[in-house]
Amino acid sequence: MNKILFPTDFSENAHHAFRFAKMMARAKKAKLILIYAYNLPLAAPVNAFTSREQTLNLIEQDLRDVAQKHMKVYTDELDLMEDPYDLIIKEGMAVEKIAKFCRKETIDLIVMGTKGQTDHRGFLMGSVTAKLIEKVSIPLLAIPDSVEIRPFRKIVFASDLLFNSSEEIQKAMNFAKLNKSSLTFLHIKTDSEKEENDLSELKHNIKRNRDQNIQVVEILADTVVHGIDTYLQENKTDLLMLCNHTKSFFEKLFHKSISKQMVLHSKVPLLIFSKEIHPIVFF
Repeated sequence: MNKILFPTDFSENAHHAFRFAKMMARAKKAKLILIYAYNLPLAAPVNAFTSREQTLNLIEQDLRDVAQKHMKVYTDELDLMEDPYDLIIKEGMAVEKIAKFCRKETIDLIVMGTKGQTDHRGFLMGSVTAKLIEKVSIPLLAIPDSVEIRPFRKIVFASDLLFNSSEEIQKAMNFAKLNKSSLTFLHIKTDSEKEENDLSELKHNIKRNRDQNIQVVEILADTVVHGIDTYLQENKTDLLMLCNHTKSFFEKLFHKSISKQMVLHSKVPLLIFSKEIHPIVFF
């Protein structure tokens, strides 16, 4: 792992996620890239002495100065330990600017903070985090504001579908092995799933990795979120992993019809990775 991207809005949630990002970058000797995006107002006051362009320039300079001041809270900590980092401040919509930066640079992991409550999609994610998942193929680690900073010793990899390839299974196993973690493959079987599941490929891969602490758990639930939520409430978990290559599964998680009162794994970090790019070989 060479580069970790830390988008921030200078909120308490972001400050908490920064501790995770800093810890991970230091452990892996990776460069931490801090990025912040700000928006200029659509309308700017003008008078006899300044044009709209001059006013916007003054506003932009003020916004950049404030951002630099907030960034100093992070950079002072990094300078103290002589940790390598880059500082990026951009004008524009946060999601678009972060996604564009990721397309230009080789980023290994994105670490972001999230609020410990559901958003309009009924899922534990800030709007920027949720939208960014749809824009990038880089593994994204979402850190709830209330989560304790600790190693990922108990990992759950959740799906409501069969694991479609040994590649996906191996990614999760590699990740758990590098972290010296136990790994649970959590299969959520919904009421709409009538046929019997064949998890033989998954179990075969587990047998080939006898040196790892791996298990398969199947849960019957009315919805995917309910199944995951129930398991996480009953079992101590340090990290929940999801793969976003299966569109139907991801749509179920983020669909508006999911009960809004359900708070999903409010104290569990969430790692989302893509099957297409970035094998899970970091940490």
